[in-house]
Amino acid sequence: MQERPTFVKRPSNVVLLADESVEFHCIVQGDPVPTVRWRKDDSDLPRGRFEILEDHTLIVRQVASSDEGSYTCMAENMVGKSEASATLTVHVPPIFAVRPRNQVVSVGRTVTFQCEATGNPQPAIFWQREGSESLLFSYQPPQPFSRLSVSQMGSLTITDVQRPDVGFYICQALNIAGSVITKALLEVTDGE
Repeated sequence: MQERPTFVKRPSNVVLLADESVEFHCIVQGDPVPTVRWRKDDSDLPRGRFEILEDHTLIVRQVASSDEGSYTCMAENMVGKSEASATLTVHVPPIFAVRPRNQVVSVGRTVTFQCEATGNPQPAIFWQREGSESLLFSYQPPQPFSRLSVSQMGSLTITDVQRPDVGFYICQALNIAGSVITKALLEVTDGE
């Protein structure tokens, strides 16, 4: 008796780190034996790093953020066709796109340290003065009466710089995949 393709094993959603490998399983039955092919985000798989085993398992090696998306196993015979999809999410540890530079300013001036990071998910930026417990976040509103603020992009601004502001300022970028730290020195002079 002829039957349209049905899935014995469907691919399942996967979340992993960049450079890891993943297998999507797809076992089908039907009569006549269905032909099986894979698609990514509604187009054919790019050539190269994808491997399809005899049992139709799709292997993606050393995944990158560009591999994120929906992978669909399509099974077809003369009776009909079926498809099953799974999502691949790739987490990428933070990397600094812009690092803060050491700065020398005079008392009363304003100074800005830039700090930007890329990653997936987008990393959160935290600032900390070396030797201080308190953290400054890029997504909290500026604190009242504070001379320190952090922009949405992650830049630290200190207004009305004073001598005690001298020291290292630490920028940390953090997401679920990891964290990185960098720091810059603020030196303060008496005047022009």
